[in-house]
Amino acid sequence: MSVFGWIDFSPSDRALVKEAIAGMKEEGTLDELGIGQIRDAFADLLFPGFSTIQTRAKYFITIPRILRDYINTPPKERGKFSSYLEQIENRLAKKLVETHDETEAGIIGKTRIYTGGVSRRPSVIYWNGLKIFDLIETTLSLADFGKLLQQTVPTLESRHEEDLEGTDLSLKSKIKLPNVQDDWFAHLTVQLSKKEAYFLQDKLSATPALLHSIPAQLIKTQSLETILSKKSFNELCNYVLSYEQIALKTQNTLQAAQEFAKVIRGAHIRYNIILARRNSYEDSIHKYEEKYSKWYDQHRQLLSTDHADFWFSVLEKKLPLRTINFVKQFMHKALSQNLNDIDHFIMQRASYTKRNRSLLYKKVNDKWAGIRHLDYRWSTVIGILQDIQDGLHAEQ
Repeated sequence: MSVFGWIDFSPSDRALVKEAIAGMKEEGTLDELGIGQIRDAFADLLFPGFSTIQTRAKYFITIPRILRDYINTPPKERGKFSSYLEQIENRLAKKLVETHDETEAGIIGKTRIYTGGVSRRPSVIYWNGLKIFDLIETTLSLADFGKLLQQTVPTLESRHEEDLEGTDLSLKSKIKLPNVQDDWFAHLTVQLSKKEAYFLQDKLSATPALLHSIPAQLIKTQSLETILSKKSFNELCNYVLSYEQIALKTQNTLQAAQEFAKVIRGAHIRYNIILARRNSYEDSIHKYEEKYSKWYDQHRQLLSTDHADFWFSVLEKKLPLRTINFVKQFMHKALSQNLNDIDHFIMQRASYTKRNRSLLYKKVNDKWAGIRHLDYRWSTVIGILQDIQDGLHAEQ
């Protein structure tokens, strides 16, 4: 059995690692060739605040309401923040299952409400998004923000702003909600109300940090409803890149992400050829060789340094030079069409990235291994945007 460990320096580091581990459990996301940092850098520009394990838009409203309720609880009755959060999030899952049923998609923890409680907590899953969407005004981790909320607050005798820092009144103003609804839990559903949907739409389009994101641009150009029919990332790209009203910066980022996804697929095809060959899956070898030949014919024009320089120039995150060089060297070797050289190079990369955990050193089944297609979280984002669109058409 393989195990791994890490050193975390803050609760936010720990949350990010847990999210990454959760993501690796999903089919077709195993990063055998170590390009996840490039994928995530593009995703953070195109869809900031979203993650692959978010499910429904309602949690962007529900988590702030939970925090507001904690603040509204008298200090002496609050108890430990982490215990309160665990208890209320278990109740949240039960309430949503009771209101709907277990077939309703996206209810976090619905399979564990009677067997130990929610393991993948909504507050952790959505915390980064809550900050980026300016629904929670803080730079703190969830745990550190909870410590502030947990503090016993002295009686407020002064209304000077400097005297309110760190108090209930100050913290409450950092939590943004569409309305005050004291009985929200009793009427909770997984769907957004009209007011909630408009509130989230405004946040996605008006928050400065989201200006050049895909959701902000779709909302600003009134093309959100149209784009919801574009289920694949390539369909999204084809629409946005042909729509002149979308900001040029957004289009450049999307074009770079699309081109990179097309090119790096060739490396993953060759990796699966290698695995099929090492495990004597003759049918798969033939199938993947045909896929690679088709890939090369379709995308050989992208296999140039100019294209790679364009991709990395639009990214705002510094990437490891070794990762950048891997991409460029693969492109160069692909153009040479020396398949033995390419495969040796891919094997070296997988061995370096995964060490002895690489699938190269294991017996694998006859299925695709590693990343199949890059969609940069679009399959998650489209679900959240659909919730918002449905809410905009709700009766109330």
